[in-house]
Amino acid sequence: VGIARLLRGVGGSNIVLRHKHCAGLLRSITYDSISGGNATTMHVPAQARVVVCGGGIIGASVAYHLAKKGCNDVVLLEQGSLGCGTTWHAVGLVGRLKSSTAATKLCEYSASLYAKLEQETGVTTGWKESGSLAVARTKERMTVFRRLAGLSKAVNINAELVSREDCHKLNQFIRLDDVQGGLWIPNDGVVNPSDVCHSLARGATQQGVKIIEKVQVEKVLSSNGSVSAVVTNKGQIRCEYFVNCAGQWSYWLGLKCDHAVPIPLHPTEHLYVVSKPIEGISPMFPTVRDPDGLIFGREWSGGLCAGGFERNAKPCLHHGIPDKFEFQLLPEDWDQFRPLLDEILHRFPIIENAEIRQMINGPESFTPDGNPILGEALDVRNYFVAAGLSSFGIAFGGGVGKVVAEWIIDGRPSINVWSLDLRRFAVHHSNRRFLQDRVTEVVSGHYSMPWPKKQYTTSRGVRWSPLAPRLQQLGPSWEEKMGWERVRWFAIPEDSDVEHDTFSRPRWIRCLHHEMTSCQTAAALFDLTSFAKFELMGFDALCLLQSLCCSDVNIPVGSVVNTLMLNETGGCEVQCDVVRLDENRYLVMSEPEQATILYHWMRKHNTSVSICDITGGLSVIRLLGPRVNEMLMDCASLSTASGDIERDQWLGHAPALLVERNDFIMKGVDVFVSNDVNMNTYSFDSR
Repeated sequence: VGIARLLRGVGGSNIVLRHKHCAGLLRSITYDSISGGNATTMHVPAQARVVVCGGGIIGASVAYHLAKKGCNDVVLLEQGSLGCGTTWHAVGLVGRLKSSTAATKLCEYSASLYAKLEQETGVTTGWKESGSLAVARTKERMTVFRRLAGLSKAVNINAELVSREDCHKLNQFIRLDDVQGGLWIPNDGVVNPSDVCHSLARGATQQGVKIIEKVQVEKVLSSNGSVSAVVTNKGQIRCEYFVNCAGQWSYWLGLKCDHAVPIPLHPTEHLYVVSKPIEGISPMFPTVRDPDGLIFGREWSGGLCAGGFERNAKPCLHHGIPDKFEFQLLPEDWDQFRPLLDEILHRFPIIENAEIRQMINGPESFTPDGNPILGEALDVRNYFVAAGLSSFGIAFGGGVGKVVAEWIIDGRPSINVWSLDLRRFAVHHSNRRFLQDRVTEVVSGHYSMPWPKKQYTTSRGVRWSPLAPRLQQLGPSWEEKMGWERVRWFAIPEDSDVEHDTFSRPRWIRCLHHEMTSCQTAAALFDLTSFAKFELMGFDALCLLQSLCCSDVNIPVGSVVNTLMLNETGGCEVQCDVVRLDENRYLVMSEPEQATILYHWMRKHNTSVSICDITGGLSVIRLLGPRVNEMLMDCASLSTASGDIERDQWLGHAPALLVERNDFIMKGVDVFVSNDVNMNTYSFDSR
């Protein structure tokens, strides 16, 4: 009955929204109206310092902030019209407080910018500081809110934990009988996304940026490993920098570089409904978020705009985006929307008798971890990416533009954005099948419970150690790191149920205690095959590493040092182990999630050293504990005079390299063997 009432205003007609239908629902300002009538189909210039591709809110923000930093030799290219891709159908929520400091700083800057942008450009943004109220159905969600409230103090954002009664005072139109409490952020707001995009564009053109519509990028050219030109259907532009801000087109645009740039994102359906005006809904109606129901709601033109982030999201446009997909949406999908609709009716009873103006089903691109993708490409210098905003493009837009402009002009952002860096991904993350499977789970991650040590269940088992079948027999809990399946802990007999989610002391702590005891009293083996491993060879290998590492790596052959690779400001780029294999040959090893940035950082500063990724062919078994030597005595030759471990050994029937470690609380040995003999080595040791 509720669905019948909700659909009463639809009349059963096909609601595939096009640009011509959206005048009264989603305002759209043409570029001509803010540019003084300048022609937008002009020929492209022969040269520019920076070419930005994509005229949505991200591209407009990047161009605006580049000009703010004094770089106005910028050309922004848009294949259609400004804001015609994803920006125009965005909901426009601008929340300041996110789960990480970096994301919070970006969103806080965006909100501050949108609030004052109209004064600068003369183009409205639709900014309303109406506040936001997040409600909690469970005690665990209140724990999340308490932690967010603590973060808010550290980043100077006004956020207040409120009771159920306070929630009612803040918003009388929501159901609260199942609510434990809430989090009130009075300075959150909403905007009209199209207006923000055009306001940023006006600000950019006022400072000399050229914005040209109806231009398609056909190829990005490079020379000597760096961006050199952009080929379009209107001519070629020589440039120093290229910024891919093409939204859901970014993946395909990355492939158009003469050295393909993998950008891991995939579009999914993102649905919400907008009602006709409802009596009592004021323009300052606070945004309501119900993360336990995976839904949100805001005021829109006197009515209610409500949607969410459903479980089992539906990927779309897997094989490409249709030509001229401008100001277009996907067909309505009420079956997919049904779970969210039930939650919306539960939380917003007022919408039950309202007439629905439109269902919006717009494709949004999501990344493998739900965070935006920013930064420089791995193999092409000066090719920057700002994409994959995962439905938070409006909230992040201002901050992303600022950070990317700093990256280009200053060489690095003013804040730590490692959690958003393109280099956090590996090549397999851009596999279309991987992305199609993963984004079904990522979408709901925006609102689902952020349990500690939470793992994705989709797109698993990409990379395995040769020891995995043997380890599986011992009752492991698996985690995924950079595609590798790794053991987190081994269950002990008295703990049959340790895989449970909690914010308190987890049961698996007892499993770790058992393993620590083994390390302290006997010996333990750790499979570190997942670690990134790079072999450096050449006369300048030592010189290169000495220039990158903060520790002295001029160590004896067969020795290892744990060190940091620092940037020009003294900040840490990578933590790694450096093993000296020979006079001009080194092995550099790091945690798997640092594999891409480690390779990029060494390659960026390298001129003559051979750098080879040997991760997939080399296994590492780390031995820790006071009885390591005793264990090795049975399967490897030791010097009887000193008890020292010889470097080159035969362990069982396999040749191995043994490297002693002295940088831990307890001494240990790293055993390096090729993957084809890994199982033989492990099985011999464990007899």
